[in-house]
Amino acid sequence: MPVIATNTVEQRCSSLGEHRQLLVNIELNRSCAHTQVCGQTCYLNVVAPVGKMPLKPEQVLAAAREVIYDGEFVRHLVLPGKEVFETPDLLMQVIEEFHGAPVLRRPGDISIITASPAGLQRYASRLADTPLNAVNISMDTAESGLRSPRNNEPLLAAALRLKELGGTEAIGVNTVLTEENLAAAVQIGKRLQGAGIDQWTLGPLLRPMNGRMESALSVRQLREILDRIRQEFGNSDLNIVVDLDLPLLNGLVDAPEVLATGKMRWRYEYELPDAPNILLEAGNPAAGFFFRMDWAGQLMSKEDYRRIGWPASYGQYAPGAILHLIKKLREQRPEPALAV
Repeated sequence: MPVIATNTVEQRCSSLGEHRQLLVNIELNRSCAHTQVCGQTCYLNVVAPVGKMPLKPEQVLAAAREVIYDGEFVRHLVLPGKEVFETPDLLMQVIEEFHGAPVLRRPGDISIITASPAGLQRYASRLADTPLNAVNISMDTAESGLRSPRNNEPLLAAALRLKELGGTEAIGVNTVLTEENLAAAVQIGKRLQGAGIDQWTLGPLLRPMNGRMESALSVRQLREILDRIRQEFGNSDLNIVVDLDLPLLNGLVDAPEVLATGKMRWRYEYELPDAPNILLEAGNPAAGFFFRMDWAGQLMSKEDYRRIGWPASYGQYAPGAILHLIKKLREQRPEPALAV
């Protein structure tokens, strides 16, 4: 699984206020039907905490409520699983809480990451009543070792149908890149052209190296991949985001203004000058822009999420912990004061 396991769709020229610069992930569970298929290729399998008990659903819901009702500075609330539809009651409760909260207090938007066509189909009517801002689905190649490509078409069809019914405003498709799957990934991109999706996100597979999850692709390999993606899809109607970490982005882009602007925002962004539909981005690793609560209640920084077996920088969830954390991160964020 790549860095994009933390991310979501953001429309170009987003209307979300500049005061919203915090990306929040709340893991709903540790269950996924693809666990045995993906094995140690799955990021979440590798970094899963050892010897920890999962939070009870009511605890996860309480944690989500703290984000929802104190979300004025939260840009995106993303609900990953492992697979969110393995706990559908909890998922729907969180989404319904979001819609019941005052607009000015809740996060800018709410989205999910899923690989379950059955879940999207079964809960389409309920989601039409309480729609998501984005559904992020995973479409991968056989070479990646993640899931099965046979899941791709049913999953895409279910997501498109959900959008047609009004259950989501946007659809994002995530695809993992490896040393061997560029040709197959290009075929996925061609399938997505004109299909009605809003964003295709590409990200390098991450593998354990010296206690951290690091890109399986070098800067040189990524540059070659970008050249091919530009040739195939540059200036097309396919909105493409290449999701990287900051060292990789720095290796690919020589643009001081990107670094200067990115320091104040939830992510660094660089639009290819000759192909403006392709955006390179890296989440801001500084304190104040990201946290993730895993299924065991660990409150992790972006750096924590890349490390294997390390204690969480922000401690363990308990009632009120997220309220305190959001306030703390807001104070740490290196940006100008909120404009009125």
